[in-house]
Amino acid sequence: MPSTPALLPNYEFEVTATELRINQRPEPIKGAVFEMFAPGEGPGYADNVPDDMPYFCVLSKAKEMGVNLIYGTFGGPEQMRTEFFEAMAHLELPVAMGIWFSGEATNYQGVEGDFQHPVFKAHVRGLIETMIDTLHQGLGRDYNQQVLYFNLGNELSDWAVQNTNQLHPEITGYNGVYFSTPPNSNATEAFLAEMADYTKQYETQTYGVSRPVTHTTWPVVSPTLVDTSFLDFVSYNLYSYWPEFVSEHSPGSVTGTAYQGALEELAAVAADKPFLVSEFGSSTAPLSTMSNVRTPQQQAELFSQYWLDISTGPDNVAGGLVFQLVDQWHKNDYLHANDSSSPFSHDDSDSEEWFGVISVNGDIGNPEYTTKPVYQVIQNTWTNEGD
Repeated sequence: MPSTPALLPNYEFEVTATELRINQRPEPIKGAVFEMFAPGEGPGYADNVPDDMPYFCVLSKAKEMGVNLIYGTFGGPEQMRTEFFEAMAHLELPVAMGIWFSGEATNYQGVEGDFQHPVFKAHVRGLIETMIDTLHQGLGRDYNQQVLYFNLGNELSDWAVQNTNQLHPEITGYNGVYFSTPPNSNATEAFLAEMADYTKQYETQTYGVSRPVTHTTWPVVSPTLVDTSFLDFVSYNLYSYWPEFVSEHSPGSVTGTAYQGALEELAAVAADKPFLVSEFGSSTAPLSTMSNVRTPQQQAELFSQYWLDISTGPDNVAGGLVFQLVDQWHKNDYLHANDSSSPFSHDDSDSEEWFGVISVNGDIGNPEYTTKPVYQVIQNTWTNEGD
């Protein structure tokens, strides 16, 4: 990697009624989700710290592909790597920072399925504090100006949402300094508002700065169980093949696909806020029978349809993030939930390991990173837009 830049990039991020603007550019978010783990590494395993990822090499490929944002998913401060932020600085790519907590409302202290439990809320607040502190002062220098927004939590379990709401019918909202829910909200929505409010309050009071906060939800719980339109903007992980709300939706008004039809319905719920497709993509697992799997060529073709659906969608659809940048050996689909060897081999039958636009093959300690056909399609699409 080149020598450390003396000055870090400083980005302007504007949230309007319909757009998410980076440095005042009138273009959609064209991003990629990036997890820090190389083969042999993964959360919950002995090597829980991502050390072996060739950050500059991989992220350079993302830059060349045409992305204008990288969403870094962090399960804790130990997964926040100086090498990642330095590579992003060299490449002048902004970061969206994920603060992950259990979507099952579990923190391994006897709490299960209750987002409003005091122990779980204390756990999440502590995580927020530690990760914000790490960003500002735990990595050698303050990288906060590279981060456009915080994403607080991902894909809450429908069971945990319903259980929380049933346990706390008396909680019908939250009124905070930065975020408040509308009247007659439920306990899960109040939890999200309270944690988002705490995120902004803590960073403002401790470091004198703040940034927008969102939460990535999905059609499994939203908008019927969890409406997140009270946050700075709305983020949805949205795939064409599941759940049935999407795959069997009525056609969209422009492309005629069920995917765009679902996108239009969801975006209308938060019509006065930008709507970000925070994940879209497909797997190329060679031997998987899951519905999310395509051949490499089909993955490329599906990206083109996804992006057409997104780019011709409602006015408040602000772009999307392809899931994901590189294959992740440590991931498991539900058919492989008990596979303890996951990060040590690239399982041909595990769909969750093969979502990358960059494939990861070879041996642990000496992996090979090569682009799939979808990479060239994304590059042609994203680098030529606006020409």
